[in-house]
Amino acid sequence: MTAFTPKTYQMQVLDSVESYFKACHELPSPAVAFSATTERLWGLSLPYRPLAGFAPEMPYFCLRVPTGGGKTWLAAKSVARVNTHLLRSEHSVVLWLVPSRPIREQTLRALKNRQHPYHLALREAGPVAVMDLDEASPARRWIRQRW
Repeated sequence: MTAFTPKTYQMQVLDSVESYFKACHELPSPAVAFSATTERLWGLSLPYRPLAGFAPEMPYFCLRVPTGGGKTWLAAKSVARVNTHLLRSEHSVVLWLVPSRPIREQTLRALKNRQHPYHLALREAGPVAVMDLDEASPARRWIRQRW
């Protein structure tokens, strides 16, 4: 596998995510943190839209990057930033959602490959165990074996 060199915009995305996470701890709410971060980064205070069904004080973010823009790498790279600057934790569990079976298989294969840039980005957060749902759920395996 060849070495991966991130593009400038990818590093800018990661820097903006990190800024937001830090602001979540410095300011009174995720909404205030989001508005302040977007104002500082782009000169425009964007409104924060809390996720329906979740507590309004639960921060979240969405990476909007065009097709081929490196969303999977950015997401993998974001895990260390989430742990350090948002959760302030050494470990976390990440549930990776994808829109189709082919993308799931491709992404899972890449995340499991210890030499792939996705896996290397994830490892920045610490030790990594990549599993699909069948591997992660002993109860599910047991049920499948019995039925």
